[in-house]
Amino acid sequence: MHYSTMRPIFLWMKKIYARPLTKPLTPIRSATVECSVGFSTCSMTPETRQLAEGVLRGNRLALSRAITLIESTKESHRLDAEALLDHVVYERSRRVREKGRLKPGNSTSNAACVADEGRIGTSENVRPLRVGIAGPPGAGKSTFIEALGKYLTDSKKLRVAVIAVDPSSSRSGGSILGDKTRMYELAKDPKAFVRACPTSGVLGGVARYTNDVVLLCQAASFDIVFIESVGLGQSETIIDQASDMLLLLVPPAGGDELQGVKKGIMEVADVIVVNKADGHLLTAAQHTAAAYQHALCFQRRKWDAWMPSVTLCSALERHRIADVWEQVCSCSDVFRRSGYLRLKRQNQDKYWVWNSLEDILVRRARTSSKIKAGVERMEKELGKGTLTPRSAAEILLADFFEEQKSPTKSMAPFQQSTSCFRPSSSD
Repeated sequence: MHYSTMRPIFLWMKKIYARPLTKPLTPIRSATVECSVGFSTCSMTPETRQLAEGVLRGNRLALSRAITLIESTKESHRLDAEALLDHVVYERSRRVREKGRLKPGNSTSNAACVADEGRIGTSENVRPLRVGIAGPPGAGKSTFIEALGKYLTDSKKLRVAVIAVDPSSSRSGGSILGDKTRMYELAKDPKAFVRACPTSGVLGGVARYTNDVVLLCQAASFDIVFIESVGLGQSETIIDQASDMLLLLVPPAGGDELQGVKKGIMEVADVIVVNKADGHLLTAAQHTAAAYQHALCFQRRKWDAWMPSVTLCSALERHRIADVWEQVCSCSDVFRRSGYLRLKRQNQDKYWVWNSLEDILVRRARTSSKIKAGVERMEKELGKGTLTPRSAAEILLADFFEEQKSPTKSMAPFQQSTSCFRPSSSD
């Protein structure tokens, strides 16, 4: 294709994705600011503190740069990201409690929960809600999110954040991040924030730091946070660990009733939406909805108080979008009033603690010189078949813990990375 033909597309992409950086992302670590975070004291650079304050003000540019900092693999960025995340989560919790909208005694994981009795969808009484949206490739997830997002920003006057997770290449490690191009209208909306995140090789349908990005969006005072997963199969259910409720989007003519009773994503879905119910696919969509409705009768409920529902919609024609939102509100009301939402977030906290611990241990093991030498030493034995990968892993794990017995080697990185959780001298 000739350059003159592609030039308008290049200019449009440059306009959409250009992000002016007035300050360098790399912090100056010599200048630090002590900030009190609850029972602890964090060391933050002036740039990181300014970024945190921008997030708390709801500045979309600051939020975008904060997410970039969270996703960075550089060691200095990782330490700043931890300090920033701790600061914004605590400040968000403190400010909400001061307004009397959060009951004392709740954990910081519920910092974004507003303890009012108002129904979601009104500008007066809004509690931030995390909605996971999953489905197979081609189900129309991005188009559906734009239709629902525009409905919420225009009709309900809500602020909407979208985290679109795109798959990364298993060969090059790169990612197209093209879901945002399907949300052109929503990306331009001043009440919305759309961010594409790569999986970076993480399986399960979400990115490595999806939960941290959700916390930043909640701290930025967005009312609704949509988490769009990659195109899923039947066993990718980790998205349920990052959301309050899961909306499963399915296309018409996706199979018989047997697809609805299979284990996996169907077991964790709270609302099932049959998309593309328009034109010549309308009849097929109605049959698919009926099949899923019958199949749900054989499924064990996640929570006794809520029976998963099935509804039709057309994201392309913006038809019955309000009905889908009504189902989301009903599900959220049941979860909140029955206490399931609080219980689920507590379990999610435990899950992400173990997930983070595994990530830290693997990262430290990969940077260990002793582990690297051990892997090189075992390559020949593995190739000959005289040593199994499982036995090799046990040997490497023993070598790793042996290396960590030295206090200077084992504790220094942890002391540095957990500086935000040490009790301050005033306590």
